[in-house]
Amino acid sequence: MKLSISWFVALVVVLMIGLTFSSCRVRHHTVNGKRSERVSGNDGGDSRHVGKQIIKMREENGVYYIPVKIDDVPMEFIYDTGAAIVSISVVEAEFLYRQGKLSDADVVGEGDFGDANGTVTKNTIVILHNVTVGDYTIHDVQAAVSENQNAPLLFGQTAMKRFGKVTFDYENDELIIE
Repeated sequence: MKLSISWFVALVVVLMIGLTFSSCRVRHHTVNGKRSERVSGNDGGDSRHVGKQIIKMREENGVYYIPVKIDDVPMEFIYDTGAAIVSISVVEAEFLYRQGKLSDADVVGEGDFGDANGTVTKNTIVILHNVTVGDYTIHDVQAAVSENQNAPLLFGQTAMKRFGKVTFDYENDELIIE
């Protein structure tokens, strides 16, 4: 189902009204008024592959980037151990919308997010249907959409832990999923 132009404009306006998402780190969040520690979708149905998968990370100034596909759209996310949830900017949300990867049915509410500085902002929460790292795919992943057009793509803990056993080889810049 395609979003109507008026709905999409309303989404962008709502996102622009909120405060600037000033930091990458999420400490807590609420969805529809309820404080929650876990916002990712149902763990059942996530695909698992037998064996070890090694994914090359890119390191830049101590920040690790991992290749991720959102509904087969390749993106590069920062793996942020302080981020609880996946976070994308309104720019990526608009791109996914234009590609038919997001629809009005994928918007599930708003969440209050506290950053490392203590600032709380409202973000729209959407469902990402398929999130793939290497050969592993998880389904129905909730993500915060930041109105900050320059907000980095963050891969948070609720999504990463759904992949199962994950380790990092910092010496070789590798993410290992088993």
